[in-house]
Amino acid sequence: MTGARLPWAASKEIDRAAARLARTRAWPALWALTCSVPVADAVRAARRLRLGRWSPPDQYGRALAERLAAQDPGTADRVTAEAWNDLGRVFPTPIAHAGQVSFAPGGGAMALRTSTVGGGDGQRLALAGLPGTGLSWVYSGTREHESVSCPGPRELIALRRTGAPGVELVRYTPEDTQILADGAELTGGRTVATAHGFVVGLRTAPVALTGTAAGPVERTALLPFGLTRGDLLAVGPAGGALAFGDRARLVVTDARLSTLLAGVTVPGPHGDIVALAFAGPRRLITSGARGGLWMWEPAGGRLLPVARTDAPPLSELFSVPAWRVVGGWAAQEGRPYFFDRTDLSAVPVPAALAGAGQWITASPDGRYIVRAARTGRARGDASLRQPSADSTVVHDLRHPSAALKLPIAALTPDDVRALGVALQASPPGPAPARRPLLELARDCAAYLLDGHVRWDGTR
Repeated sequence: MTGARLPWAASKEIDRAAARLARTRAWPALWALTCSVPVADAVRAARRLRLGRWSPPDQYGRALAERLAAQDPGTADRVTAEAWNDLGRVFPTPIAHAGQVSFAPGGGAMALRTSTVGGGDGQRLALAGLPGTGLSWVYSGTREHESVSCPGPRELIALRRTGAPGVELVRYTPEDTQILADGAELTGGRTVATAHGFVVGLRTAPVALTGTAAGPVERTALLPFGLTRGDLLAVGPAGGALAFGDRARLVVTDARLSTLLAGVTVPGPHGDIVALAFAGPRRLITSGARGGLWMWEPAGGRLLPVARTDAPPLSELFSVPAWRVVGGWAAQEGRPYFFDRTDLSAVPVPAALAGAGQWITASPDGRYIVRAARTGRARGDASLRQPSADSTVVHDLRHPSAALKLPIAALTPDDVRALGVALQASPPGPAPARRPLLELARDCAAYLLDGHVRWDGTR
């Protein structure tokens, strides 16, 4: 792999590119690549710099290069793998569909829907604080729940089937259960958490229900947006926007459903919309019934297609900005597909996801990664914790230690500040073996963000 995406490539590809740049004595390009890849890869790349003959032009860069080259590559690989493994929060409950998990906007909590222990027809619902692995069970019984959302750390919204034909909209808390609405029209609906509370899009009518922790549930007509149904929906990264798909109609509204922000009738080659997700604050991805993946951006009240690629029909679409990927689940093949989030070019499974056949999804902002094995035990890198069929692993990509598994080029000013706070924290703080690598991640990211060097995929 070459080009701007190289810092997100597998370690072997980064090593090959670094070796090629060293052979051709493209030292400035090699230094730019070194400052852009994950720290463990940067340690190996820095050792290819002939610092006795060439060095970065600035004093701070020279000091960084020397610090990187002084690290032991084997130790850096081991410490990075251990840090990522330790970040995996294992929940002893199986999840195999995106509709079984929901994250509170802004982070800090998630809701889970799972089967009762030992299988059978029962279900359990739980709230979980993040970080942490503790679960607060809010329901355990035989009632079936179709969709869940997590507006906040102590609130779980669910659509629950009744004994008679029909569905109830239920608010669960650790202390109480409250039925907010009921009726057959709720059948097949879907709920998502927003920055203001929750939204339930109905399948049976062009209607959405909205609610907050304090206020009553309100009905909003979707016909003014050109929609005939509301159950195919996605929430934006910050919880402030919604996207709806209805056959060939694709629209974006604010989370209060008061304003149409953009809309389009998708072209015939797309086919009916079967899945959608936000790929950023101003970017959507959709999958059509005929296959293929499309990317859209708003402009002048319309949604314009900016990229498309061939793919099988995909469901459960997701976006992970730190990995520079979007993806979805190909049910017929039983595996996820991944694409570059800038141009939808097909890319390999991210290096942090060892093992083929794993089901994964992500929170709307891409901060939390949820992975599980749909059948048996996932296979892959033995250094990484692999979920069994009866457990789920959640990773927080904004945890300071996650910086070791991310390309330096993916780290933001907020990440640099968080690393600084973590490194200055009172004991216990970072493990001693991780500290020098975390310091290098912080300093290299700051160096890159300050514009001293930039990897653009060329020599």
